[in-house]
Amino acid sequence: MPQQHQQELKKQLWSMANSLRGSMSADDFRDYILGFIFYKYLSEKLNTYAEQLLDKNSVVFSELDETTVEDQKYLEIVQKAALDELGYFLKPSELFHSLANRGRKGEFILDETISVFKSIEQRTIGTDSFNDFNGVFDELDLTSHKLGKTSDARNKQITKVFDHLDNVNLHLEDSELDIQGSAYENLIAMFASSSGKKAGEFYTPKMISRLLAKLVTFNTPDINSVYDPTCGSGSLLLRVAKEANNPNIKLYGQEQNSNAHNLSRMNMIMHGIPYSNFNIKKGDTLEKPEHLEQRFNAVVAVPPFSVSWSRKTSFKSDPRFINYEQLAPRTKADFAFIQHMLYQLDDNGTMAIVVPHGVLFRGGAEGIIRKQLIKEFNYLDAVIGLPSNLFYGTSIPTCILVFKKNRINKKDILFLDASNDYHSTKANNSITEGTILNTLQTYAARNSVTLFSKAVSLGEIESNDFNLSITKYVTLYPTTEVKSFAELLSVFEKYNPKFTFFRGVVDKSFELRTTASRMNVKQDEIYKVEKAIFESFKQQAIPFLEFTPRDEWEWLALAQHHGLPTRLLDWSKNPLVSTYFAVEKELTKDAAIYVLTDRKEPFDTKDYSDPLELPNDEPVRRYIPPHLTGRIISQSGIFTVHNELNLPFYSGQIKKIIIPSRLKESFREQLYKFGVHKASIYPGLDGISDHIKWLETELK
Repeated sequence: MPQQHQQELKKQLWSMANSLRGSMSADDFRDYILGFIFYKYLSEKLNTYAEQLLDKNSVVFSELDETTVEDQKYLEIVQKAALDELGYFLKPSELFHSLANRGRKGEFILDETISVFKSIEQRTIGTDSFNDFNGVFDELDLTSHKLGKTSDARNKQITKVFDHLDNVNLHLEDSELDIQGSAYENLIAMFASSSGKKAGEFYTPKMISRLLAKLVTFNTPDINSVYDPTCGSGSLLLRVAKEANNPNIKLYGQEQNSNAHNLSRMNMIMHGIPYSNFNIKKGDTLEKPEHLEQRFNAVVAVPPFSVSWSRKTSFKSDPRFINYEQLAPRTKADFAFIQHMLYQLDDNGTMAIVVPHGVLFRGGAEGIIRKQLIKEFNYLDAVIGLPSNLFYGTSIPTCILVFKKNRINKKDILFLDASNDYHSTKANNSITEGTILNTLQTYAARNSVTLFSKAVSLGEIESNDFNLSITKYVTLYPTTEVKSFAELLSVFEKYNPKFTFFRGVVDKSFELRTTASRMNVKQDEIYKVEKAIFESFKQQAIPFLEFTPRDEWEWLALAQHHGLPTRLLDWSKNPLVSTYFAVEKELTKDAAIYVLTDRKEPFDTKDYSDPLELPNDEPVRRYIPPHLTGRIISQSGIFTVHNELNLPFYSGQIKKIIIPSRLKESFREQLYKFGVHKASIYPGLDGISDHIKWLETELK
């Protein structure tokens, strides 16, 4: 029954919130409805506590007369006890149900509601709970025109919300299952999913919180403290508290955004965390850290990705950064957050942080910091790749970095690629319970699993100049290395030519990335840049066209043909053509041929008018342009169309054939015997010239 109550409450709260919102934006209404639910919770919690306290006197708290001397004595007793135990106090006339009743009777309750919110905060002045309640209702501006243009209109809206909410049963009697906190968190999540980009400021998706929490409590469930320097709504801190084997764990956080700061404190109280067990401060963590003198058993965070920070000269003498040769770049604070968090981590603690992939490989100051963290300090324990499009407001791929100051496995770093294990919806992707379990089991065993994980020696990482790109160490695709041209042909024979497509690359380390994904732009700007350059191409190409493209798809194929970065990836139906592309250059590097088996129907361009606006859950498909150039025909070319521009293309239907560098020249000679050469692949004078040059100067 309690679990049924939980589900009913979640549905009831969201349905109510959605029906009452009217024309107000989800972001604005979120602050109001969550604040009102918090007020109702405080009222019911206080009333229940007071009833228990006064039970032996046969006195009903909500019926006390605040004007009589006798009842005032009872109120004083309750107030003193409640401030000490709960951290706040409400008079009977200030209880949510009392105000809701008066509103139903037609009384004007707007001003009194404002007064109640102020009273809750003012009564905590001079008490231990002051910091937890001070300003907690500041963002609930009941005088705002967002609620109505006149005070009467605002009062009507408040009365309507209170009336609906008064009929919602918060089930405080089922406190052991945290029904209220779970429903409140669910409401925050649902607002996040409808708030777009701003949602990332206050909410970390539940399954990511679970994974982070399990990582920092792994083998150390009895932690005493946890810290999140960018805590948003506090959901990540609360998740660690649930995973920890310590009911008295202390939760510490800091949050710059006022709305999120207030929401996090409400969230703590709604989850039944005693006010003495959490400490959430407001402010910029990098510029003015509030917990600098403390050290924590666990540190977790999903900091804002690649934001700017001041990078003041004074930071060079800041204890958080003084031991590093460089400060993080002004335009990318990712490593500044990492350095700050490591400073706050105690010597035997564990830290888990979500960062964008750029942190793994960017050079300059970030490369120097990364080298120090690995070689000098040896703090990095694991790199875990996550699927893209997990977070609200951004689709960029991310990963988890796990740090320990006192590592057991000091000679290697575990690389784990969970980027292809997710559940997809139209809005966002989500990792599953299976993903979490598989990740934790692999992290615990630190074993190498084909296509999934590898424990990489520090020496190998140093040989790669401390580049932590996961695909350098964990192979994405089943791989075969051929030892002769005959063996290559026999491998090709195994594939059904109707459904198989090939792509040759001169360097086996080259990933399956579109030209758009290889643009030198910030990950969170790649889609905007893609659209901008495509629009510019269409405007400027018109005078030079031999034919006029009929739709956006034909424009995209034309742009790809002429070298514009696009979301199209070239393939060939002819394996020998792809072999030529693999062996024609870079004779000192091993080459590769990617083999894709695809039985899906190609894109029907009538279903999607704009290839740059495909649904997030639309799978990669083939596209065959109706206007085939001589080059596409000669190369038996087709395209695949990709939504994800920040990660390499992965499919369980892809295999990889490696051609050792020593075989490249002989393979090219063999291809010539099969009629596959520069002139056949690039019809025209340029191809003929290059082919003649090769015949006369390079062919033995």
